Amino acid sequence: MLENVTYFFNLLQFCYICGIHPNTELFKGLVECDEKGYIAAGEDGVTTAPGIFAAGDVRTKPLRQIVTAVADGANAVAGVQDYFLQDSF
Repeated sequence: MLENVTYFFNLLQFCYICGIHPNTELFKGLVECDEKGYIAAGEDGVTTAPGIFAAGDVRTKPLRQIVTAVADGANAVAGVQDYFLQDSF
């Protein structure tokens, strides 16, 4: 990475990527992760470990944008509600 360098571009759109490596080290060994470290979870946030849910950019998915992370959060809340409404949690 170059420091103290300024670049100018003529752009119609800009997408800022703030990170490309998931911060999931805490969950390794607890839940299933892919080879890149993303947590395997369904659209409802349910992981391979009961009671652990994943949402946003730590979850395996093809698209990582703010809008999909927000939607993941809403879906995970529904998954958590379903989990706590079970008789056997």
